[in-house]
Amino acid sequence: MKAKDLILNRLREASGNPVSGQDLADLCGISRTAIWKNIQSLKNAGFQISAVTNRGYLLEQESESLNTAEIEQFLATDFRTEQSRDREAVSSGKAEKDAVHQLPAGISNPCGKIHVYKVVDSTNIVAKKAIAEAAYLHKADGSLTAEGDALHAAVFASEEQTCGKGRLGRVFYSPASGLYISIVYIPAGGIHDPALLTAAAAVGVCRALNRVYGIDAGIKWVNDVFLNGKKICGILTEGITDFEAGTVEAAVVGIGINIADSAGGFPEQISGTAGSVLGSNPGPLQRNRLAAAVITAVLSALDETLAGGTETMQEYQHRSIFIPGQLLTVFPFAGDTESSYTAVYNGIDISARLRVTLSDGTEKLLGSGEVSLKSAAFTGGSL
Repeated sequence: MKAKDLILNRLREASGNPVSGQDLADLCGISRTAIWKNIQSLKNAGFQISAVTNRGYLLEQESESLNTAEIEQFLATDFRTEQSRDREAVSSGKAEKDAVHQLPAGISNPCGKIHVYKVVDSTNIVAKKAIAEAAYLHKADGSLTAEGDALHAAVFASEEQTCGKGRLGRVFYSPASGLYISIVYIPAGGIHDPALLTAAAAVGVCRALNRVYGIDAGIKWVNDVFLNGKKICGILTEGITDFEAGTVEAAVVGIGINIADSAGGFPEQISGTAGSVLGSNPGPLQRNRLAAAVITAVLSALDETLAGGTETMQEYQHRSIFIPGQLLTVFPFAGDTESSYTAVYNGIDISARLRVTLSDGTEKLLGSGEVSLKSAAFTGGSL
């Protein structure tokens, strides 16, 4: 591990207490002058580190800029936490052993290569370009090619998007106060039930937000994460199809999170529905820690769900912001208000389909479309 990483880890472990330069020099096996140079490098990277007279160095605030090395450090910690949580669930009988997310020995985090940007047009666009450059993702027997293996679980993250993508070609508002991540998912054998990916990812995002900020978010069917009645996250999953085989070979799971309110506020068309995790007085964004938590939790949720486990989907049902008996307006073709109708919400099944009762008393399962509370105006917009 580099001296800079050792220093940062030690300052974090100190939990707000100063660490002497000599202690850091002994830890790294370098001079105190070299320690000072590494401290300056960390400060230039955005970390707020102060020198306390006769006491040493104090980490006051983490860097707010996305950084691959920082994400990887948090990934190692968060993945160990995830494995521990899964083991506890198995030992208590709350999860099936075969469904628990596990990696071969020696692997310290669950994802592939991490690509970080300050500003990008769209992380989904960049991720799909990377997939398009690969010749083949799967072999004839369904196993991954070398290119497929290299791309599986690759991450593309940005602090801002200039051309963020929402559903049905909508614009996804992506200011610099957020976090935008696209995860490439290429399981062996392809994807047989792509509708579950978005639902599983939504649960993963909720788990990550709870881990980092201690909040308990809800999910509005099918792809929006809500907090205090406002949409704080949208998810867009795009499939990569092998037309010859007629299968979905891969998916790009795009996640956009409003961490804090943007300086200029939200655009008028979404100002009534859009919110953020931390609001207008956020304090530290903890962007790198959130990125690591999202990567870990989403990949774990995807693996568990596609392996046939039910824990993630049961949580998806539990996190629904709708209450059985509520009257909904259903838009079977998202954005088409003319085809809308009213129905009663009954719940969500294990396949993430919405269960509603129509006016004639018949029950219907919805696998796509959009819904809103009958009393709420339909915005048709997207964050």
